[in-house]
Amino acid sequence: KNLIIIYPYYRDIEIGKLLGEGAFAKAFHGKWQGKDVAVKELNLAGHSIIPRNIFQELRKEASVMR
Repeated sequence: KNLIIIYPYYRDIEIGKLLGEGAFAKAFHGKWQGKDVAVKELNLAGHSIIPRNIFQELRKEASVMR
């Protein structure tokens, strides 16, 4: 399984149905290079960079999915 953080350049990712939603992100099923992936779309309204606590949570999620 893969965790992909959506950036403006996500043309190669097919985004499917919404899997879940939290305070800072939505998670979708997706396809990337023929593989099933989880796609996380961050809501960073008011932030120019990813806040440290959110970044740490994303790293934890990614390590679980390896």
